[in-house]
Amino acid sequence: MCVTETELFHGAVLAKIMRGKPDALRLVERDSVERAVYLVEGLPGTPEPSSFYVKYSCTPQRRRDGSAVWAFTFSAAHLRQIREAQERGRTFLTLVCGNRNIKDKHLAMELAVVWPDEIDMVLDTASIEGASIRVEKGAGRRRLRVHGRASEPLLVKKARMEQLVGTA
Repeated sequence: MCVTETELFHGAVLAKIMRGKPDALRLVERDSVERAVYLVEGLPGTPEPSSFYVKYSCTPQRRRDGSAVWAFTFSAAHLRQIREAQERGRTFLTLVCGNRNIKDKHLAMELAVVWPDEIDMVLDTASIEGASIRVEKGAGRRRLRVHGRASEPLLVKKARMEQLVGTA
């Protein structure tokens, strides 16, 4: 059986999480929506379970200056799934900024992790029409810029996942 694109890009997130040696990790499945929420228990310094909503984009728009931009589109069903995860507890929005050519030395893949208290800055999870956000990787920058509903982009350190799981 072949590995799907979703499994490949979600696997990048799961590998980072597992390096933090959590007590448990499980997929929160729904029949009508893509499988995108993972529940993690026992992360270092985190007594309560955490949900990770994972979304990927593998078609970056490259710019002449060496920067790249990934677009992420969320349907109303996706937003509802995020909202339901938030209602269950602490939820992280994890955006995989991928590349179909994983060996491309000029555009390494990145993870943009949006903290629970920042999700509303980039997404209106109550929207019934869906939403979109962009992640920008500037040439030589240490932070990613997440452009969403706020007028100013959210600056996200590239090593947030490692910080979160205690491997930084």
